[in-house]
Amino acid sequence: RLNAIENGEETDSSQNTQNGAPEARALTQQIETKIDSLRGNLAREVEQVQMAAPPVQQRLPPPATSAPGKREQRVASLERTGFEAMLARDYETALDAFTKAREIWPGYHNVAEIQRLLAVRRDDPPQTEQDWLSLFEMALIKFSWGMP
Repeated sequence: RLNAIENGEETDSSQNTQNGAPEARALTQQIETKIDSLRGNLAREVEQVQMAAPPVQQRLPPPATSAPGKREQRVASLERTGFEAMLARDYETALDAFTKAREIWPGYHNVAEIQRLLAVRRDDPPQTEQDWLSLFEMALIKFSWGMP
């Protein structure tokens, strides 16, 4: 009979017990009693677990090492270092500063474009005063937005 219930053949236990034998009614009553007991025990155990468990703490995001203000300060400092290096005719330092600035914030002023301008000339960096003046002119004409 339990197999029939599990297989979905008998779904209305009240109807079956009214028409069935007294042992079926007794069996149904025992099952219902056990289910009620299990529900009560389960409710108590859930309550105990909830009381014993530490409260769930909200996970906080890691400290903002790249908060907007700090990010802007870092990229602005690198940009300034890059421009100062260019004025000092220190090509490698300028390229390094603009490369780092581009990694942090490619859209900041024209750091990405100036980095590309310098990177293109990596194999043939400016040597003469005229080379440097041409580089400055290109930077001023094409990429002067945000230039200090």
